[in-house]
Amino acid sequence: MDRYDVGALLVKVALEDVVRRLGIETEKRGAQTLALCPFHQDTRPSLNLFPTEGVSPAHYHCFACGAHGNAIDLVKHVEGLEFLPAVQWLAQQFGLQSLRRSSSQQPEREATKEAALDFALRMFDANHDALQFGVWCEERAFSPDFLHGQGLRCTTRAVLVEGLQAKASGERAELIDGLLALGLIKRPATCGPRP
Repeated sequence: MDRYDVGALLVKVALEDVVRRLGIETEKRGAQTLALCPFHQDTRPSLNLFPTEGVSPAHYHCFACGAHGNAIDLVKHVEGLEFLPAVQWLAQQFGLQSLRRSSSQQPEREATKEAALDFALRMFDANHDALQFGVWCEERAFSPDFLHGQGLRCTTRAVLVEGLQAKASGERAELIDGLLALGLIKRPATCGPRP
């Protein structure tokens, strides 16, 4: 399977061109580019396209439904693809070269899940609430030391979401796919039916 530098891909690919290749018409209003939002039944362009600025990749935001993301997120939604196929779609559309090839897709999926699991375990360890954990164990007559030794942790906040927000967009997107595959997070319901 082809591998790509996701961060570089997001900086190199013009979001306006991605939108057009997905068959979505754009409209200029002054310096701002708008498009019909594919995330809800849009009758007037409400999807704002923001270009790449320095090392910050281009992104979109819909002020009607709140949809927000980068080119990969848009391709995933419109084409109905997972993260890696969406990256490949972009690379093929814009003639970007892969970093290396691997023999099958399964090892790539496993590597994504393994990286996501490692990230989740680090977040749970770093944010373990020992006091709350002790109370929980005492109420159930469990040994806190034994359960902690077995990997059980107590968190009282959305530590995975907090940790993801600190990551760069390419790494964050890959971690999200891995966490979804592991069942550790769920995607929120969309704004409406898919067109």
